[in-house]
Amino acid sequence: MELLKKNGIVIFWLLLFADCFFVYQQNYQYHSYLKPALIPILLLYTFLNARKNHYLVSKSLVFMGLIFSWLGDLLLLNEGTNFFIWGMTAFFITQIFYIIFLFMFYPLKIFKATEAIIAAIILGFIAYQLNKFIGPELKQLPYVKFVLIVFAIGISIMAMMATNIFSSKSKRTLAVNFFMTGAALLIFSFIVLVINKFKYPDENYLQVITLMSYGYGQCLLVQGFGKRLKG
Repeated sequence: MELLKKNGIVIFWLLLFADCFFVYQQNYQYHSYLKPALIPILLLYTFLNARKNHYLVSKSLVFMGLIFSWLGDLLLLNEGTNFFIWGMTAFFITQIFYIIFLFMFYPLKIFKATEAIIAAIILGFIAYQLNKFIGPELKQLPYVKFVLIVFAIGISIMAMMATNIFSSKSKRTLAVNFFMTGAALLIFSFIVLVINKFKYPDENYLQVITLMSYGYGQCLLVQGFGKRLKG
């Protein structure tokens, strides 16, 4: 445990790079072991370094968010539309816990939310363009399209809450270095995942990009959460 407490992020990155290598080599046997190990390492690292007997609600939110991320990872390891739908549903629930954490960390003030509004406009434009790009492929998959829309709304709100923290001068560095960048990477990984699955399923390198941006995004968010939980 002491190794994870001190070097958890390093171990996470070593496993992530190894996973990306095996995915690129299309050696999915190792991927099925490495991918499920990533989130538990971040979870253990966070809680081993968290301040004891403090921030109990925040700790619960982070714990539940990471647990549902882990479930999403496990579900997406399987082929089939149903596994994909349930996997995205698990990731949507993760966003709910992240949103609550970020709101508690720095509440959104409707009349002082310039940064969050700008983020909403940018994300709306991205969503519109993505829908135009993959819309034809999703016409025959109404349930999948519905789940993707719901997830897109959830992760967009999470990104808005992360951007909202930028309006706090005392928390601005934390927002830029961890929350905003982490949220942006998760959105990017979602976009590439959808394009890979429904537009270009044979492009193996897109899987690597998805995995790397997803892992990097989760790592940054967890490090941001950890800064809060340390007090």
